[in-house]
Amino acid sequence: MKVDPNVAAAGVIPLLIGIEYAIGRARGRTLYGLTGSLSDVATTAGQNAIQLVLGVSLLGMYGAIEQRFGVLDVPMTSPVVWVLVYLAIEFIVYARHRSGHEVALFWAIHVVHHQSPYMNFTVAQRVGWLQWVQTMLFVWPLAVLGVPTAMFGVCFAIIHSWQFFMHTELVPRLGLLDRLIVTPSNHRVHHGRNKLYLDRNYGFTLPLYDHLFGTYTAETETVAYGTIDALPSYGPIDNNLRPWAEMASKMRQAPTWWTALQVPFRHPAWDPRTGARHDHAEGVSDREVPADRPARPLVIAAVLAGTFGTYGLMQVGDTLPMGLRVGAAMLALALTCLVATLDGPPRLA
Repeated sequence: MKVDPNVAAAGVIPLLIGIEYAIGRARGRTLYGLTGSLSDVATTAGQNAIQLVLGVSLLGMYGAIEQRFGVLDVPMTSPVVWVLVYLAIEFIVYARHRSGHEVALFWAIHVVHHQSPYMNFTVAQRVGWLQWVQTMLFVWPLAVLGVPTAMFGVCFAIIHSWQFFMHTELVPRLGLLDRLIVTPSNHRVHHGRNKLYLDRNYGFTLPLYDHLFGTYTAETETVAYGTIDALPSYGPIDNNLRPWAEMASKMRQAPTWWTALQVPFRHPAWDPRTGARHDHAEGVSDREVPADRPARPLVIAAVLAGTFGTYGLMQVGDTLPMGLRVGAAMLALALTCLVATLDGPPRLA
């Protein structure tokens, strides 16, 4: 059994969620919502269930490409090589992240992560069900170059583990440090739907490329979390499929087939009917989000169990028979249906 370091690092996630919830509760702050928290876990379970049934993992696919096509013998003993590989992966995740906001095709995947009106550790693991496909589209050149799977896995795990901790409101602004490394303040900006914060701060551990390419913005006003377009539902299926339906609808509205073909590769705010990009200049203060209730300790306990279970299944997934994999996928679907029931029918306003 191959141990995916990114999955192994997630073993502490349930504990961290519990700690954040307890601190927020002690301070009288509602950091976790009932339906929102369950929606995050169901979304995570859905992505893991898909990979479980297909029998694929990012590290496994990377390793297969590296072994078959790697052209260089990249040494793992040189500190300089480690630093260069780390910076290369940081750049790749910056590019992947930025494309997830500025290319409609990838936004349809990444928008799921931004739909939540909360900023907490369950949101950190909330990703679109095809996120692993987008990631593979960006990291395969490193495998072909010959960067060892172990080296890639360690650097990738460090970068994404750091990013997990950035999803919190409990850490305040940190002054000069906010400009030198990625901090919770930096990432709160990234999750903001304030006009000032749109499409900013893509870095994962270092804001180096944000500074180089002009996408860095400091936190200067209260962050309104979520997306510009109203979130109609907390239902994971709706959250994952609706962006694709909206992109298809926009393609149907295009005046020519050539314009329609451009839609997936243009900015999500691009209007094929006018050829102009709508930047929501009027702001987003009047936007409503689905109603939710503060999560109680019992709900958080369920969230912790679900988180531990879904990552645990991913860790041993390659040893399970297909029947158990399908069973795990059905449990993820059941959790998704539970969230949909709690949430009620989608709100289309």
